[in-house]
Amino acid sequence: MNRTTTGFLLLASLICVSAAYAAPGSLADFQDGTVQDWTNGGGRGVVPLNIASGGPNGQTDRYLEVSSGTINGQTYPPNLLTLNRTTYAGNYTSAGITSISMDLKNFSPLDEGTGMVPVLPIRIVFEQGVGSTPAYISDLFSLPSDNAWHHAVFPISASALHALGTTDPIATVLANIAEVRILANDSEDLHGAFGNYRFGVDNILAAAPIVPGDWNRDGSVTPADIPAMLQGLTDLAAYKTQKGLDNAGLVSVGDFTGDGQVTNSDMQPLLNLFAGGGSIATVPEPATAGLAYLAAVGAVGLIRRGSFRRAS
Repeated sequence: MNRTTTGFLLLASLICVSAAYAAPGSLADFQDGTVQDWTNGGGRGVVPLNIASGGPNGQTDRYLEVSSGTINGQTYPPNLLTLNRTTYAGNYTSAGITSISMDLKNFSPLDEGTGMVPVLPIRIVFEQGVGSTPAYISDLFSLPSDNAWHHAVFPISASALHALGTTDPIATVLANIAEVRILANDSEDLHGAFGNYRFGVDNILAAAPIVPGDWNRDGSVTPADIPAMLQGLTDLAAYKTQKGLDNAGLVSVGDFTGDGQVTNSDMQPLLNLFAGGGSIATVPEPATAGLAYLAAVGAVGLIRRGSFRRAS
């Protein structure tokens, strides 16, 4: 085991963040080989599949494949959707989640009638019941058939979501979400379109407003952001994709030197805030912060001695 690996294991042992409900920073990237609680409901045939390669970050990037109808002789559920009742359920209002972002690719077969691959109208639905209203549904994201991955952001706001079967304000419904659905349908409906369709989805992220230093995108700045920073700096392009950030968003999160870039030189100012009790809010237990700081200082030394590629 090399010193780089040891440093990351130390950080992981000191700082562990997990959630069994929706929270800012909740991420489904499917790299563990499972479907991460995304399914299609009981008794609906073949569940979504974890595909081992070909995601938006390349051949080693896993993603979730969602299918409907009959494709290449295999029968799937009749309509196109995937749903989550655990890690993306909960109180979106109090959690302060402002958007759900994801990467999508259209893998649908040719339509026999038109001879073309259909464009998929992707929506996200937030339900208080399981498969029932009251609910709120997003505007559609048109997923083209161009053999490419596309990044979609679904804002969570009164102007971006539309009521289904309810007159309750959006904050009331979002305070008790039992199920989240990703589906394809031209209409505002709880159910996906019927037919022979398929899409891939990856990096499903529940995001909060951008906070400088919030590398794990959970809405606050704590020692848990240190390992996220160290990992992100090894591959900024992959980090932006995973966290749903453009270049401006990346700079807002990580530029602590004011030069308009995010590089290894931005690490020390953030670490200094933890060590010196700086102005960034919600730094937790002093002992935890101190241990994280000491571990990160060791990792910074490894980076500067060349164990990590310099970010640019």
